[in-house]
Amino acid sequence: MLIKTSTLTLKYLATLRSFRMCLFRLNGGQLGYGLEVPDDSEAPGTLWSLVGFEEEFDALRKSLTQATAFVYLYNELAINVAWGEVAPLVRTDFPLR
Repeated sequence: MLIKTSTLTLKYLATLRSFRMCLFRLNGGQLGYGLEVPDDSEAPGTLWSLVGFEEEFDALRKSLTQATAFVYLYNELAINVAWGEVAPLVRTDFPLR
């Protein structure tokens, strides 16, 4: 997964031991995904995107079903500033807000 965002947001993400990602479907049928950024305990931010290509959908599905996946963090200038290997834990038993 490639994440491009502001340097300040990257600082929050780089210090986390885990992060939450969600999948959602819009009324028009488009599939989206988001990454929660716990920068505010009352109203955390979310980085999100819509799945635009079949290859993107396949990569998303594969990253959620493999034992490990890679996350790459890019700043505003599209420079890779950090990366790491993550172990996805897929949950479907949480309530929607």
